[in-house]
Amino acid sequence: MSAIAVLLSLFSLELVFLGANLLKVNHGARCNRYRRHLDHDQWTWLKSVSVLREKTTRQDIPLSQLTAMVERKSEHAPVRLVLPGRRMLIADPEY
Repeated sequence: MSAIAVLLSLFSLELVFLGANLLKVNHGARCNRYRRHLDHDQWTWLKSVSVLREKTTRQDIPLSQLTAMVERKSEHAPVRLVLPGRRMLIADPEY
């Protein structure tokens, strides 16, 4: 029973503070400014995510095309030299 009394007293105190803060809202309370900043941050985040998603999908390469590009031999690819007892990977065979 005493726990209920303590909770009711704390709840009534919270209601008093809530009422005081609600009276300040009409006079330009700070919570409105904070809310505006949060809305702006959320809008910026969502806009940047959509721009990033659009760029990513525009630059996507199909997997079959990517594997063909990777498997193709290039003149700039490193040359693999196998020496007796050692294995080396160098870019220029005359090096």
